[in-house]
Amino acid sequence: MGTVDGLYPSAYNGTNGSFGGWRRSAVDRPKELGMAIAVVMDFTGGTLEQYDQVIEKMHFTPGGPGAAGGLFHWSTATPDGVRVTDVWQTREQFEAFSRDQIGPVTMEVGIPGPPAITVYDVHSYLTAG
Repeated sequence: MGTVDGLYPSAYNGTNGSFGGWRRSAVDRPKELGMAIAVVMDFTGGTLEQYDQVIEKMHFTPGGPGAAGGLFHWSTATPDGVRVTDVWQTREQFEAFSRDQIGPVTMEVGIPGPPAITVYDVHSYLTAG
């Protein structure tokens, strides 16, 4: 399945929706810069209606282009919330987008708390032909 690499908000500020930086799990090892990553975000207590509001506030259109650095994005309902899965060109691009967009906008639409985030190193990916 690949190397699991946890990346967690270090300090979620419920007042302004900021994450205050990132910390890695204790089992992490340093990563090469520029390595593509897959990110699974589980928003416990979130709804698809809230997810749709987030997409609208970020000025995205379902089926349209995503964020700079994002290679692929999909979402689904889960028994306890919403799961979003992305593939990003680099960890740094994801971290910046998460800090500047995901944290503040999910807080704005009322999704409770930060997501549980799991990060995987991507060995290979394919794009549309």
